[in-house]
Amino acid sequence: MKSFFKDHSYDMVKMFLNQFAISLFGFSLALATSSAENVTLRNITGVGAVLFYLFLIYTMTWDIGYRDRVGVQSGRKKYVPLKGALISLCANSVNFLLAIFIMLASVLDVPVLSTLGGIAHTGTVILEGMYTGLLMNYVGGVVLNSYWFVYFLLPIPAILVSGMAYLFGVKDVKFTSVFNQQEYPESDREPKRKRIAEMIEHLIYDFDGTIADSYPIFVRFVHQISEKRGIEIPCDDDTLYRALKITLRHTYDILGCEQICDYKTFADDYHALQEAYAEEFLAFPEAGELLAAAKEKGKHNYLYTHTGSVVKKMLENQGLLDHFDFILDASYGFPMKPAPDALRYLRERFDLNPQTCLMIGDRPIDAYAGMNAGMKGCLWDSDGLFEDAKVDYYIKDLYEIRRIADI
Repeated sequence: MKSFFKDHSYDMVKMFLNQFAISLFGFSLALATSSAENVTLRNITGVGAVLFYLFLIYTMTWDIGYRDRVGVQSGRKKYVPLKGALISLCANSVNFLLAIFIMLASVLDVPVLSTLGGIAHTGTVILEGMYTGLLMNYVGGVVLNSYWFVYFLLPIPAILVSGMAYLFGVKDVKFTSVFNQQEYPESDREPKRKRIAEMIEHLIYDFDGTIADSYPIFVRFVHQISEKRGIEIPCDDDTLYRALKITLRHTYDILGCEQICDYKTFADDYHALQEAYAEEFLAFPEAGELLAAAKEKGKHNYLYTHTGSVVKKMLENQGLLDHFDFILDASYGFPMKPAPDALRYLRERFDLNPQTCLMIGDRPIDAYAGMNAGMKGCLWDSDGLFEDAKVDYYIKDLYEIRRIADI
């Protein structure tokens, strides 16, 4: 539960702030239509405010589900079908607290509770103002906002919509074309995008986490090394995964095993396991499709990886080796990313114009290496771990490369 709040506290706060903003909008509409004394108009705008609020909640929670999709499919993340509903429930906790005060003020004749109930009523106007127009209707001769139980019902639509949206996001089900992330509307920016796409002729890929789904295997490697060396792992697998996504050195530092083995020994063990289990590294289906499509379009594919020469065997096992014009692996001995040395070598060897090159990887250091070499840098962050990275292109679906490079 602690990790749940750590991972999704930002989502909860964002959902709460969206609710607050739409609440003020809905309350303003209700006041405007009430002054016009037009009940029909008030109800229409009330329904519109609620639907707009639910639409925002849906799109936000769909993105959370889509962000978890790769991790769930690879088995790295536990599938929690109710995660969207739970996030929304937490975001609506203040609403339920207000409802409790309103209920107590209604059923108990206690002056203090009456005061708190009045404050809670004001709070619901601030936080649930999108329902104001609808709550001004009469049922059984009594205005709806006079019934205390109504305030327990108001958060339920958002919770249900969030639950459904998360499930759709994880399964990449787009409810309507509005949510289809692969569609890009025409705009005045399209000509510029087209020019950039036409310029990109050379695509340079990282291997682990970009071409191959390597990180679940890497987490297992850390466990194997730790067992061999007598290292006690101080964190869960999700933390190991996140650390490996930064660098192997960062993972070593988190383990705090300097007194047991030095980094070179740790790294040597790690790379030896890569050699031993080369056949287990499977390519992402979309990576193979992208490589084939780029080659068919006349683009050039290159690989730049910190993995050793065994990477050629890995690619051959997946039938992808022939898709690459050149493979630049760790055996060349260049400094690690984000240093641009390896990409400068590639640029000079093949006489590449850096403006026509796109470096693609799943970690910020991949994109930064390209940018440091004067190329375009693209970060594929399917897990949403590096949303603040300052890169040329930030994508959550590898298929977006087709748009960027006009493939």
